[in-house]
Amino acid sequence: MRKVLEPQMELGELPIGMIELDPRSRDDIPQILRGLQHLYTTPEVRAEVFAILEELVPERSTETGPEKVDVENGRPGMSQWNLLVLGVLRLGLNADYDRIRELANEHKTIRQFLGHSGWDDDTSYGLQTLRDNLTRFTPEVLDRINQVVVRAGHRALKKSLEDGLVGRCDSFVVETDVHYPTDTNLLLDAIRKVIGLSAELAAANDRTEWRQHAYHQRQFKQDRFPRLHAVSMDKGFHSPSNQTALRQLVDTVVLPKKGRCNRAEAEREADPTFAALRRTHAAVESAINALEVHGLDRCRDHGIDGFRRYVGLAVLARNIQHVGAILRRQERDAEKRRRGPYRKAA
Repeated sequence: MRKVLEPQMELGELPIGMIELDPRSRDDIPQILRGLQHLYTTPEVRAEVFAILEELVPERSTETGPEKVDVENGRPGMSQWNLLVLGVLRLGLNADYDRIRELANEHKTIRQFLGHSGWDDDTSYGLQTLRDNLTRFTPEVLDRINQVVVRAGHRALKKSLEDGLVGRCDSFVVETDVHYPTDTNLLLDAIRKVIGLSAELAAANDRTEWRQHAYHQRQFKQDRFPRLHAVSMDKGFHSPSNQTALRQLVDTVVLPKKGRCNRAEAEREADPTFAALRRTHAAVESAINALEVHGLDRCRDHGIDGFRRYVGLAVLARNIQHVGAILRRQERDAEKRRRGPYRKAA
């Protein structure tokens, strides 16, 4: 029987919301666990995340092809919540499976998050068990969970829905032993071609289902974040086609031109909004560095599917850690306000 989380608690097991984390620790683990704790203890966020995790059902080979196993029968396996906890820790700590196994078996607080009591629970995780289960994540599932985490982070920061979002874009290399094309531009070109050919075939057969194909092509890249109203990039991304395509997607495009600007381009780049967003674009480098430190310096998984899963899980882990860091900072500030200012003795 496979469950997202076992509803019946064992003797000695702590509710996840009651697990205490050291507020003074500057290690990565408490930040990641605090982010996971927020996902679990916020009812609307937990409901969304658990609904997605329910889809992570193992498959078995049959004569007619792979089929999902019956979640109501069979021996119990790792819960989907435990998969999320250990998967996020793996990438958030830039750890290999050996370290994750050691943490899952020996780290007291992590075992509490996995639902194990401290005194009468000898559950241990084997290396191959972790390898087999943590690869059940798909890039699509990770992307949907990440969108829930991003929205939770915006609420934690008290971002107004009317303010909109500003994106910063850059590229960097994730090392891997995979020798297959992984450029997302190839995928985008393929999708555009498929949409275009489908529209041509529909028109030739007097079908109207694809009459909005041009709109769908424009919306393909950023329709997951409809509040995104501005994006900044460095000069390396400049080309006339990129300028045109981006303007169809977002209201404000901060993409400086290489070389000399004509009068219209100079006026565009002198606009106060353009100049302000260009000055803050450098913050994207710290985000890239954070991803590289927390798993994306080198892909440890194999194959193109493993590469996509690894990158998706790293982004999710970093966002969960960032949410945890925000919440911990807010809790420390609230505690300081309750204590009041320190006074020196006379």
